[in-house]
Amino acid sequence: MLLGFALPPVLGALCISLIFLISGKVSMAFGLLIISIPFAFVLTGIQSIIFSFVMEFLVLAKASDVTYVITSGVILGVLSSFFMGTMYCVVGAIVGGLSSYFLFRRHNTVNKKINKDT
Repeated sequence: MLLGFALPPVLGALCISLIFLISGKVSMAFGLLIISIPFAFVLTGIQSIIFSFVMEFLVLAKASDVTYVITSGVILGVLSSFFMGTMYCVVGAIVGGLSSYFLFRRHNTVNKKINKDT
């Protein structure tokens, strides 16, 4: 649950800084990264909590296919960042897909049945 809350703002801040880095604004990218991570938690904290609840209790509890989980994460990411504009919807889709993939991998590792040889 904590990973689902903390991961989207950090990944979003990294994606936005990466956009500035690719566009050649290196000093702005690193300065923005330091400022944007705490700001991302303030700006998208509620959306991250909702994303985490939906992914943990609705999607991951019922889904066994990674494609369905990632698609659900992309849709939730776009919906979470919809109020901020088009560029942020793209960032939200990327962050939602990556977050859902990480949560899916963690969920399957933690909830894997242990075979005991007797």
